[in-house]
Amino acid sequence: AFHNTLQHMDFAKAKTDLEGEIARLVKSGYITSQQSNVLNKRMLQNLLSSQIISDVINSKEVYREFRFNTKIKAKDALENTPESLSDVEIILQGSVDLAYLSDGKLNVVDYKTDRVKDVSKLKELYSRQLSLYKQAMEECTPYKVDKCIIYSIRLGEFITV
Repeated sequence: AFHNTLQHMDFAKAKTDLEGEIARLVKSGYITSQQSNVLNKRMLQNLLSSQIISDVINSKEVYREFRFNTKIKAKDALENTPESLSDVEIILQGSVDLAYLSDGKLNVVDYKTDRVKDVSKLKELYSRQLSLYKQAMEECTPYKVDKCIIYSIRLGEFITV
């Protein structure tokens, strides 16, 4: 429910009226009333009060759940790729939770709901994924990526990868 909510949420409206924005999402069919009831409003408020969301609101270009297909070398996606296959091109499909333009470059944000005690654990687990997202966004948009950021929904913390 969290990812779907963030995909369709009007961050500017939610900052001033979270309940009203959630009601709009239900009325529009983006989330169900059951999903709205289990949303952790405190966790949403943490995200909405962040500088990153302020930057998103002020950005001239925002991508949400940006789906991509791109070719990459097998060695870039898979650990322990045999030497003979390392330069073979494979298709990478994925979806970037959020990307926004800042000073002419993209910042990529990936929401994580993992139960971890320290946000640095997410960096360890997902740095390869974010590296692939960076590569995909640079190939699929006219922009270079400046930062790749993980947001831990549970901890309410960001970490740059």
